[in-house]
Amino acid sequence: NWLAEKKLLVLPSDAEPYPMIVLEAFSVNTPALVMADCGLAPNLKLIDSTFVIENSEPNHILKKIQGILSESTAESLSLSIQKIQETFSIDKIVDQLEDIYEQ
Repeated sequence: NWLAEKKLLVLPSDAEPYPMIVLEAFSVNTPALVMADCGLAPNLKLIDSTFVIENSEPNHILKKIQGILSESTAESLSLSIQKIQETFSIDKIVDQLEDIYEQ
């Protein structure tokens, strides 16, 4: 998977409802940054706000990227990524979809 070889995925899209590429990145231990109005942002913030870009100014985005890529955050990000993987596992998503379809 090409995503597993990357250090970071940045999704600067505004109002992206549910970007699967972000979940795919986290599934292979690649951290991802999303804008605050992304559909996944509220859930990611509950786990670790590091992955959410609150301000779309280029300098702010650059600082977020530099923070994630710094070696000092690697261990804490690893724990957060593990929690995201557990929260958004394909099994959990399938269960949620089945619940919706059964209603």
